[in-house]
Amino acid sequence: MTNRIGGGPEIWAIGGGKGGTGKSFITCNIATSLALKGIKTVLVDADFGGPNLHSLLGVPNSDKSLTDFFTGQSGLDDLIINCGVADMGLIVGPIRSFQPDNVKYVQKIKLFNHIRKLKVDVVIIDLGSGTHFNIVDTFLLADKKIVVTLPHITAMENMYSFLKNSFYRKLMRAFAENKIKHIIEKAMKDRQENELANMRQLIVYLKGVSSEVKRIVDEELSNYRVNIIVNQARTGKDIELGNSIRSICVKYFGFKARCVGYVEQDETIPLAINKQQPYLQIYPKSRCAGKIEKIVDNLLNDRQMRVLL
Repeated sequence: MTNRIGGGPEIWAIGGGKGGTGKSFITCNIATSLALKGIKTVLVDADFGGPNLHSLLGVPNSDKSLTDFFTGQSGLDDLIINCGVADMGLIVGPIRSFQPDNVKYVQKIKLFNHIRKLKVDVVIIDLGSGTHFNIVDTFLLADKKIVVTLPHITAMENMYSFLKNSFYRKLMRAFAENKIKHIIEKAMKDRQENELANMRQLIVYLKGVSSEVKRIVDEELSNYRVNIIVNQARTGKDIELGNSIRSICVKYFGFKARCVGYVEQDETIPLAINKQQPYLQIYPKSRCAGKIEKIVDNLLNDRQMRVLL
């Protein structure tokens, strides 16, 4: 795992844009794998619409949650609870009435600043579904950006929408910080005239505006890399899907992506979910457990999946 400049944990954010992809299952088991390796890990349930990590891990209802941090009633350290796995803690998502629109950008920065001070190795943030700006902003602030998708057309479309929206927001924020936001706004306003049908064409157009704009775009592209996980794969075509997504990201969006692995569909997974225990603990020798371990190994070492069908 890459050591962070200035210390502090590495932050991984796991999203996808669509509910029902098994993202929370993947998140719990990635965290479990890290913890079983002796890597101190904290899970943060940032799904404002329906936090469920505590249920997947069999953690009793807690009266402490992220709501207490955002309302100033508690520090982040005080919210970490034991979830039955050594070297792994959990910060429960908002369990009381709390609207995601109430979280301002400065509060998200404050959350990340406090996360950086946690005395652990990795913090994994489980994001909600959709492309709400709070979800996208949290995804963009992470050191490792991970998306989980299914080999279904609707899940794929939602994932592409999520990636497109997150990178566009990243560009907009960079242009705003450099006081040139009007350039990208005008380009989008005149996109038919400028023949901008996709993100790649927008990027090419912006790079041609000036050397300074090109520098900013190139900088944003260089530090935006997405890690792809395909869940519930059934066929060789499903397994290859991650590499296809990677190619599409380069061709149509212009940014880098890599497929770090896949998890096959398995009838034992619902059994583990119903038992409210991490899959890796119940079925450590299973084929799916091996696939999760490979995903974690690739994430830790910044590697691309090798497909051997």
